[in-house]
Amino acid sequence: MESSSPLISKLIYLKVKSKRQKLTGSLKLKKILNMTEQKKIEKFGVGNLYPDIHPPEFSFFEKKCIDVAIGYDDGFTFTPKFGNFKETEDIFDYLNQYLEDKELEKLDIRFDTLKTCIYQINPETLELGELLECEGSYVEYFEWNKQTKSFDEVDSNSLSDEEEEYFH
Repeated sequence: MESSSPLISKLIYLKVKSKRQKLTGSLKLKKILNMTEQKKIEKFGVGNLYPDIHPPEFSFFEKKCIDVAIGYDDGFTFTPKFGNFKETEDIFDYLNQYLEDKELEKLDIRFDTLKTCIYQINPETLELGELLECEGSYVEYFEWNKQTKSFDEVDSNSLSDEEEEYFH
């Protein structure tokens, strides 16, 4: 009887170990599925709201947001359909109004189009909170052409060191 006791103990240990591995494996799989199957709600065609993440997040689609630098000391992040931009999806429409409101005749702009732009959000009011993550994609330069009343793209290779500094 005593000789079979270690064998029985070994079999019980193996059975418990097997059940524990299956349980651990299924818990890991469940966690992965929860991460990929989080509730997301598309909003305004510009991004996804993730209300169940804590804190809730809003992730803009690639190339929808733009970090805009205006001259030496002004700038903002263009977040279409949110904040100051609730009524627009077109950055140039907003900038035309900006020119008119500020009564400017000259405006030089640097766009850094964002590949990633994620904010905290209040899911009830849809007010953006803290910027959580952003990553630039590419940079473009524009200047206001008052004859054509439009923005002309500036070739970044043609910028002098002084102009390059001005845009940053």
